[in-house]
Amino acid sequence: MGKGRNKIIMLKPGLIVFIGKPGVGKTTLIKHAFSDQKLFDVKPYIVPHIKNDKWPEEKTLACYRQMYRDIEKTNEDIVLEIGTNHAEFSINHLAKLQSKFKIIVVLCDLTDEEIRKRHLQRDKNYNMESFERRMKRDFPGLHIILLQKTNLPYFVINMGPSTEQINKILQSKLA
Repeated sequence: MGKGRNKIIMLKPGLIVFIGKPGVGKTTLIKHAFSDQKLFDVKPYIVPHIKNDKWPEEKTLACYRQMYRDIEKTNEDIVLEIGTNHAEFSINHLAKLQSKFKIIVVLCDLTDEEIRKRHLQRDKNYNMESFERRMKRDFPGLHIILLQKTNLPYFVINMGPSTEQINKILQSKLA
């Protein structure tokens, strides 16, 4: 740059990633805390493939791939909501996205008993076989192991308290 010109500093957009089992409260928290942010959620990529209330496990990886391609095209702050599917694929892809985004991963945790209770109150039409398959996944354990192999910053948040309390905890961790 020539003498007397200001230097332009380009900052990376932020990407906050919420990962958790179905019914843990990710969507509720995001709506409460990040209603003004651009949201990516894997669910809209999967919904067109649902048949007879069954989530097509064999097609979910392709849906995740498409979602990450769409994220790569984005140049603004993003909130991403994903489930526990394809943990290694997601963590590896998020690690690659660090060149473009400043990323923080929030692992949303809650007891299986409380998740089942919330889930049954919320979504009566959800395929229970699919739900139980997701409940058997080692979360957040596997994700923590995978995240520790990267330099992605992360923390685990207990989704048991009220949304307002969780939001306060979340904001203090993100500050």
